[in-house]
This record gives sequence, C-alpha cells and structure tokens, in this order.
Amino acid sequence: MKRIFLSLFFVILATGCFAQNLLKNNSFEQGLSNNIPKYWGTEYYHAAIVPGKGSKQALMIENKIPMMSLGAQPVSLDYNKVKKVAISAWVKIEGIEPGPETWNKVNIQLLFFDAKGNQLGGWPEIGPWEGSFDWKRVGKNFYVPKGCVKAKVVFGLYNCKGKAYFDNFELTPLLQGEQADPYNLL
Repeated sequence: MKRIFLSLFFVILATGCFAQNLLKNNSFEQGLSNNIPKYWGTEYYHAAIVPGKGSKQALMIENKIPMMSLGAQPVSLDYNKVKKVAISAWVKIEGIEPGPETWNKVNIQLLFFDAKGNQLGGWPEIGPWEGSFDWKRVGKNFYVPKGCVKAKVVFGLYNCKGKAYFDNFELTPLLQGEQADPYNLL
C-alpha cells in the first residue's frame, strides 16, 4: 500500500510541476528548410542557424533594411482546459534600429484565436526591444482568453533593421495559483 501511495504521489508531482512545452522545434535543432525553421512558418525571413545560448543551435534573423521578418508557430490551446500560460525564450539583439512606428522593433508575441479565427485578448507581448544586449532570458505569463482554441507564437523583427537571435522558446500551461499579465484580457 505504501509503495502504491508513493508511486501515485510522484506521478501527480511530476505532472503538476513539469508542464509540457507546447512548441515544436523550440531550440531550432531540426534546422532550416528553404531558410525557414521547421514548424515556424512558411515564408522566408532572412534566417540562419548559429550557435545557441540555451541549446546547441539558435536562430538569427537579420534585416539590412527595415522590413517584417517574423517566425510564427500555431498551437492548439483550449480555454476549457488551460486558463494561463507562460512563454519564454533566450533573446540577444545587435544594432536594432526601430522603424517609423513605435512598435517597429524586435518582439515576441503570443496571440490567441477563437474557433472562427478571430483574434482574442489584444496583442500580448514580451518586448519590444531596440539597440543591443547580450543573451537574456525573457518571459511573461498570460491568461488564456475565454473562447480560445488556438494560440500563435510570433517573433522576429517588426519592420526594423539589425540582428536578433532567439533560442529555447517555451510555451507551457500554468497552474491556477500562478500570476499572469492582465493586459491581454482588457
């Protein structure tokens, strides 16, 4: 009986504490196909594989002129099962010069959608950033908006120029007690 109780305890502990990353190829270890990381979009965005921070490989995106160069990965995310998520990544930027709009910088966004494809919850973001900084871990917790069935992680250079490096993306469900950013529910 004691052995069964301990086994059950460790199974519950492991499933509650170690949430599964919802993203595929989160560290770009599967390389590029037509200059696009597997699972991260269908359009070329000036990407290259370089040595990573949190893994062996990272993704570098470079714009020599201001333009949109974004990667994106959609994932199933059901509001009825998940109420909060955490998103994080390693980021490094070099010489990022903003474009004409205030949001034209490097950014990571987590967008939410309903069953009809309508965007929910505003434009939740971790950035934006400009200038230069060495590798740092960035992240935020967000509430999943009511009616959500899909989320999309979008990252890259938003109509700006310079270099940005990304590695080890994580998108994980959170337990109910953990705090989240209320912005995306406004």
